[in-house]
Amino acid sequence: MKVRENALPHSRFGVVVGVKVHKRAVKRNLLRRRIREILRKHLAEIKPGYDVMVLTQTKALELEYKELEAQVLSCLTKLQLIA
Repeated sequence: MKVRENALPHSRFGVVVGVKVHKRAVKRNLLRRRIREILRKHLAEIKPGYDVMVLTQTKALELEYKELEAQVLSCLTKLQLIA
């Protein structure tokens, strides 16, 4: 994840799932939708005023939804974005 402060009263998110993660767009889109849903569910807990880019790796495709959620929340906690 990459984070930068912005001057807005809310945070913005971007999810990058490249072709190197998986060749098929269906798999990439599935991972992208899962990460967006995780961010949407926990949006109230995330501090406002940041731009966040979520960069994925191939290993993310092998994770179950709960494991992926735990990883995303762990990264957000390390970056001190979860209040």
